Amino acid sequence: MSELLQQLDEGINKRRLAEAKQAVKILGKKRVAAKAKKKIQDLQKKAVLKSAKGGTAATLLGLVITYAIMTIQFIAGNIFESKNIPKLGLGETIIWVCATFLIIVGTIAALTFSIIMIMGTISIACPACALTMFGAEIISYLGF
Repeated sequence: MSELLQQLDEGINKRRLAEAKQAVKILGKKRVAAKAKKKIQDLQKKAVLKSAKGGTAATLLGLVITYAIMTIQFIAGNIFESKNIPKLGLGETIIWVCATFLIIVGTIAALTFSIIMIMGTISIACPACALTMFGAEIISYLGF
């Protein structure tokens, strides 16, 4: 009779051990699934921003929108290290820096060209007005 009880006890312990192993497997699968889900969400955020940048870059307005998105990503993601906004990669950062440089140089060149054209137009239309304006600028520059 004691042998029978011992066999029953071993059978119950084996069942409990099997149930515990099964519970550990399920818990492990849940943890892996949770980590995978988080990683997929992070990748989706990056993919959405990249596809938005790539899709809108086909037009001039799209280039402006793409540059704005990249600027937000650079400031919030790279500088402030936001968890919601992904960082720009090295290649994207180089492109952003080059685009910023070109925008600054282009703006300065456009303003300079506009001022030259406006002053040329004024000097052709009214030479006395142009001399008065230039003279006033030269006098103020000299400090008189």
